Amino acid sequence: MAIALLEERDVPWDQAISERPDGELIPFRAHPRLLRNESGEIVGAINTLLDLRTQTLAGEARIRLAAIAESSMDAIVSKDINGVITS
Repeated sequence: MAIALLEERDVPWDQAISERPDGELIPFRAHPRLLRNESGEIVGAINTLLDLRTQTLAGEARIRLAAIAESSMDAIVSKDINGVITS
């Protein structure tokens, strides 16, 4: 937010980690946007924060499942809800 206001421009999404009071680390992306009036003057700003914890957990699960499949000596088949083989 400080960079957006100092440089008077919107800043692209940037990833960071925040620490909660209980010590938990929360990965997030911040996207500050400047608010301008009709003449283009900056009148405020808003910052959108996107919690990346679910994406991180999904990525870890994908890696774990890939490792299981790669190390298996058996065939592994996945099917959709109708029983059609998808992989």
